[in-house]
Amino acid sequence: MAYTMPDKLAGYGTLAPLFYLYPQAPEFGRELYESGIQQLGWNSRKDNFVQAIDDPRWLSMVLMLARELGDVTTEQRLSSVAEREFGPNFFGDDPDRFAWRFGLEEPYPRGQLNGLMILSEIGEPGAWGRVYNGSYTPQFHLPTVEGVDFPSLGISEAHNDEAAGQLHVTTYAATSADSGNETSWRVTQLPDPEIVTVYRDGSIFTHWKRIGDKAIEINSTIGTHRFRIVWSTPGKTGKPLAGKKSIVMSAARSSEASPTSAPAKQYRPAAPSSCSCC
Repeated sequence: MAYTMPDKLAGYGTLAPLFYLYPQAPEFGRELYESGIQQLGWNSRKDNFVQAIDDPRWLSMVLMLARELGDVTTEQRLSSVAEREFGPNFFGDDPDRFAWRFGLEEPYPRGQLNGLMILSEIGEPGAWGRVYNGSYTPQFHLPTVEGVDFPSLGISEAHNDEAAGQLHVTTYAATSADSGNETSWRVTQLPDPEIVTVYRDGSIFTHWKRIGDKAIEINSTIGTHRFRIVWSTPGKTGKPLAGKKSIVMSAARSSEASPTSAPAKQYRPAAPSSCSCC
């Protein structure tokens, strides 16, 4: 396969499909990425940074790709531009609400653009590719976290240690205003709720109840807590995947999704009331 780029602006066209193409064809995707970045000159510390197209989605997308591919030079240059021009700050009555406004005078920050930016904050190199190429089949039979009171309660960790027969869950207060309030969430797909033992912050925790043949409900408070749900005797899981850890988050209450990992700064971009681009 051969390809040529007629002018500098064609670098945008080269980068456009990589958000979804790169995880599926990483070698070819890297070639396209390097070609596009070089044409735009975004990976050169000697040249001034120039955005030929005044649209923040391009820089947001490429910033995430630079982090994914380990292109430190481009990532640092684009991060500096985003910090200077995208207006990252807290907003609204809730002091925990953070978003990038991208210089747009609008009531609410753009949800899609913030979604792209947060990927470059929370993802390590290679993380985006693993979303497509990782093995997630264990989630269909292992204990699963459900019914999280999001956005009041956040989940920064939820994984099964199948060899030990334990589910590890870490919670945090998504907004400081809700910290300390009572909340509850469920663990489903348990082999036998009768033998479950729950620990919170290293001590046995008793504020939970069985709610069916395969589930329990845990009653706690909104805040930073580490739970360990022992759901099986080691070596007695009866599954062929013993020894592997699997992320097993599911949908939160109503139609909102629970985060499987909290960004280090616990940013929470706000969704817009309407989106003019869809």
